[in-house]
Amino acid sequence: EISEKDRALVKESFDHQKVEKQCEQMRNETSRMKRQLETNDDVIHKQDAEIQRLASMIRRMDEEALTQRKEYDQVINERDILGTQLIRRYDG
Repeated sequence: EISEKDRALVKESFDHQKVEKQCEQMRNETSRMKRQLETNDDVIHKQDAEIQRLASMIRRMDEEALTQRKEYDQVINERDILGTQLIRRYDG
């Protein structure tokens, strides 16, 4: 009877160690996943900041392109007026 109890105690001890080892592995895996999540969050925040920076740059470039287009149209209009005046001068 004592031998049987000893065997049961040894088995229980072995099972307990096995469960403890599994728990430790789970804690390690959870810790690793938390670190990975933090790293991913950092990457996402950096990418969001870069997207906002690039969007702002695109808006400024669009505004500059519009300004340049208006200046171009004005120069073309002035050129046409001067061309018309020059033609009238030579015809008159």
